[in-house]
Amino acid sequence: MLRGVAGVGDVVVAGTPHASLGMVVTAVVEARDRVPDRRALRAAARAGLSPAKRPRRWLVTRAL
Repeated sequence: MLRGVAGVGDVVVAGTPHASLGMVVTAVVEARDRVPDRRALRAAARAGLSPAKRPRRWLVTRAL
């Protein structure tokens, strides 16, 4: 679902350390020709993932 957002080439989702929570879900998004719209990414996550599985941290990179 996140790969279907305009501008997304690929996505990696993993748990990353958080000082008080222990871990948080983080999405690393590979931008293709433009930086994907964060609102569109969040909307896609809301539409396809349960709250516990939704990324809380978003990072954008040119290449994975």
